[in-house]
Amino acid sequence: MAPPSAIQRVFYLPEILGMFCDELPRIRDLLSAALTSRTFCEPALDRLWRDIRSLDPIIACLPEDLWIRDESALSVLSLECNINTIVSAPDSQRLLAAIFTLCNPDTLERLYLSDNVNHVEHSEHRPLLERIDISGLFKFKKLTDLLVELTGGLWLTPDEVQQIPGAWPNLEFLQLDLTNRRVPRIDHKDVLNIVYKCRSLQTLQLPFDATEVEGAERNLSPGDGMTPALIYLDVGYSPILSPSRVIQLLTVHLPKLETISPHWNPRSELEDDEEHQYHDRWEFVGEHF
Repeated sequence: MAPPSAIQRVFYLPEILGMFCDELPRIRDLLSAALTSRTFCEPALDRLWRDIRSLDPIIACLPEDLWIRDESALSVLSLECNINTIVSAPDSQRLLAAIFTLCNPDTLERLYLSDNVNHVEHSEHRPLLERIDISGLFKFKKLTDLLVELTGGLWLTPDEVQQIPGAWPNLEFLQLDLTNRRVPRIDHKDVLNIVYKCRSLQTLQLPFDATEVEGAERNLSPGDGMTPALIYLDVGYSPILSPSRVIQLLTVHLPKLETISPHWNPRSELEDDEEHQYHDRWEFVGEHF
């Protein structure tokens, strides 16, 4: 068979094939084109996926054990969204609003949301006042795993943290705002409230202000004989003054804890002397706990 002429090769250009597919009026025509040959497959599929009216086609591509059909809401068991770029706080809020609206709180058990937050190395790149509100997630009572790491930052308040045990009583894994370098608005008392009341929580990755730790502070125990299940704690960029007092606190309240890990960039990339000090103090806690 003779090789195709220059004129014939023009009709194999993706742009030409795309223009042809744009003229097909019906979905079934595009589907037929996609099934006709490898030449038409990619441009036809591009056109099919360009305008979809619901999430159903995407959900249908997921493994069947991850979702259940429901007429009232998207009954997903596990949802992971890892955005390969830096997302602004308003866009992050819109993403969360879509999840609040579309996902079924009676079925969602695992939720992982992140963007390229680790690529934002300096705090001046983050707005000082903007924050992302995750309170809409409190209606998802069956969550066992939750990760939210977005560039805009959550900058959690004590009131929000107080609601976590009641909102997510079955938590086993929780990571919130780990890479945020703003001074946390929550402290060690808020963290202990979470680990004492979320009785299945084994992994906690959450920054908090540890500068006011006074020592063992046994009065913070609820007194019901319950021992927190926590075995892994990542403190992110948590401020700390006294490693010895923090060690006393953790020894008394978290006897099952095996690992304490500060989520720092390499020491050479830390911003100032204060961050260097925090880094070294948490390393001391991790080594001597």
